[in-house]
Amino acid sequence: MHCSLCGIGSIGQRHYKNLRALGHEVAIFRSGKSTEYNTAFLEKFFTGQAKSKPVQEFNDFNDALAQFKHDSVFVTNPNAEHLSLSLQAARAGKHLFIEKPVATTLDGIDELQELVTRKKLVAMVGYNLRLHPLLKKMKEPLDGGD
Repeated sequence: MHCSLCGIGSIGQRHYKNLRALGHEVAIFRSGKSTEYNTAFLEKFFTGQAKSKPVQEFNDFNDALAQFKHDSVFVTNPNAEHLSLSLQAARAGKHLFIEKPVATTLDGIDELQELVTRKKLVAMVGYNLRLHPLLKKMKEPLDGGD
């Protein structure tokens, strides 16, 4: 599978490592305002990963959508940009994995939901606490359990 990763901070790095370990091709969209943004950090990260294949990097998400033939987009960039990139990817017919929160306001959520439904896309929101045993136990009474 070919995946685009939007954002290469700590969460993006985890997804990058997991996707590469599973054998997927990964392109990175860096949301920094210039090509110099985070460069030293990324060089150190990729050197530490001992990457065997070059990773395509994009500074324009439209270029990434047009040039990298990917199946899915992982949205791991700053929270304020989650919804706009998710909408662009959904409009292009890409499956989505969006780190929480999906958005910082509700504006645009209905459009994203409609696009995902109409285009039959898979969309998931990453939230690691949903499986926490304590939270699951606290939810039982709400579900009608003991």
